[in-house]
Amino acid sequence: MSEKSHSGLAISVICRPSPVPGTHGISNSKQQGYCGAEVSSPQDLNSSMHRSEQYAKQFLSTIRHCSVLGLSLVEASPGGATLELPYSKSIIGNPETEVIHSGALTILMDTVPGLAVPLALEQLELCPTLDLRID
Repeated sequence: MSEKSHSGLAISVICRPSPVPGTHGISNSKQQGYCGAEVSSPQDLNSSMHRSEQYAKQFLSTIRHCSVLGLSLVEASPGGATLELPYSKSIIGNPETEVIHSGALTILMDTVPGLAVPLALEQLELCPTLDLRID
């Protein structure tokens, strides 16, 4: 196996939730029947952008595997979110080909919409966004 330099490489995933059909944007999804428990946002946050960034940072810091993988926030706004997974030897699934392990990619694919959808709601809530199964 040859030595390859992957310094600075990363995978970014962007999620921009689409409006619920028949509404003027994404509204409180409890009315639409999508989400469950409410998450109260701090009252002292002035702007929705600041609220989004604060929520995103808190969201990522509470999920241990996000920290272990080094997921980082690129952007968070009511319009969506972008997260980045830096390439490192710790996420390689096959040492011969240096292909990233599918589990690391799945975590990235699951975490981005899990962060982006609540940001798009009028009131922060926890929402299931991805249904994964193995047959």
